[in-house]
Parts: sequence; C-alpha cells; structure tokens
Amino acid sequence: MTRAMIIADSRAVQAELTDTLLEAFDFDIVRHAAGRSDVSAIVEGFRPDLVVVDEMQWPPRALTRIGEARRAAPAAAIVVRTERLEGDWLAQALRDGASAVMPAQAGAETFRQILSEVLTPTMEVA
Repeated sequence: MTRAMIIADSRAVQAELTDTLLEAFDFDIVRHAAGRSDVSAIVEGFRPDLVVVDEMQWPPRALTRIGEARRAAPAAAIVVRTERLEGDWLAQALRDGASAVMPAQAGAETFRQILSEVLTPTMEVA
C-alpha cells in the first residue's frame, strides 16, 4: 500500500485532501503535518511514498516545505496543490523537488492522472 503524507496549514484542507486520497486511491495516510514549521523530522520518520503539499496561501512557505520533504524522503513523489497558478513560483516548486503541481480546483480524476504519472510502477494507484 502506498504511504501518503499531507502537509497543509488548514485542517479543512487536510480533511479535503485526505478524503480525496482515500476515496480515489488505495493509500495509507501515515501523517498530517502543519505547514508552518519544519517537517523534515516527520517526513524522515514516516518515510512516505507520496507527500502532498498545499500552497498554504504563501508560496515561499510551501517551497520551504517542498525542500524539506525532498531532502528527508528523496524517493517520494511530491505533489503540490495550489490556488496560485503563477508560473514563477510553480517553476521554482519543480526545481526544488516537486514531482508535479496541480490546481486546487482539480477533481479526483485529474488527481488520479497526476499520481499515475508521478508514482513509480511498484506503487498502487487504484
């Protein structure tokens, strides 16, 4: 089973992402983390296969969390969910280690397509 972690500031966003992952995929949500502080130790301790990072209304904070997650779990797929679709910060997210970015308004089918592209063949995408 694919181990997933969600990083977001809002419990509502954490719940929404959890529901989407559990509804559409065979994932084990191993941890939720607030995006306001360093997540390195949490990511390293739980070793997720997938890390979903919410933009958290301030892209520099999301970029910091992406970098921490990438260093702590080099093999993990990192998907960034954003409401801000400006090219500069999204390009930086990819340079910092994100595997993909997706608009917050995307539905479960789009999420499924993105995950099928970024997860390795050994991981289950239902």
